[in-house]
Amino acid sequence: MGRVAELLARARAATALEDFGEDSFREGLERLVSSADAQARLSERGKLAFDVQLVDLLSWRLQIEHWYRLHPEIDQQEIVAPLIGLGLNRAAPAMRA
Repeated sequence: MGRVAELLARARAATALEDFGEDSFREGLERLVSSADAQARLSERGKLAFDVQLVDLLSWRLQIEHWYRLHPEIDQQEIVAPLIGLGLNRAAPAMRA
């Protein structure tokens, strides 16, 4: 099993969900993982953190796709004005070197 397939499997196991939606994200994911493996020179701890973050993001994708399947009416909602958020996400954990 390749690294990307392993990350996808870990996200599926973490959420008990299967459908990632459209495959348009996979090429970028393959390139990101390949580039990180070949060029990032991550320590073992860095590799673990990288994988954990990717699994977390893939898990979010699974949950969002699941939510959309449960609530298809969301596509009928009109966005009256743009929503603009600036600044860092305060809920995200601080990155440590």
